[in-house]
Amino acid sequence: MSLTAQVSKQANQFHIGTWWIWAACAVVSMSVNPDLIFVAIYVGSAIYVSRFLSRDEKSWRTFVLMLRVAIGILIARVILQILLGVPVGSEILFRLPELELPQWFSGLRVGGIVTRESLVASLNDSLHLSGLIV
Repeated sequence: MSLTAQVSKQANQFHIGTWWIWAACAVVSMSVNPDLIFVAIYVGSAIYVSRFLSRDEKSWRTFVLMLRVAIGILIARVILQILLGVPVGSEILFRLPELELPQWFSGLRVGGIVTRESLVASLNDSLHLSGLIV
């Protein structure tokens, strides 16, 4: 291995505490500023840091697992909004067959109207949550 390759490899070997501090700062930043553009920037930088600046391949595999968990939560949240969510707004996208529930389940519905506003709000919240997980 050449000297420049050794120096380059050593430059990428940050202390593990550095990664924890960086991740904590990213989470606080995402919590303070919920704009999806910033969430995308943080997720992109986390992917870059984890892939190219991590110490070993095991860290990358763990990160990919967390990406899969975040995507699973995102999909589950949107599906639950479609099936169980309360329609907010007036722009109706589609209607699902509605299941009649007993009176003691008041406030809960299964199926029914799905509006654009409720779907966008659910997607926004789940993207933010997924960004925090990543």
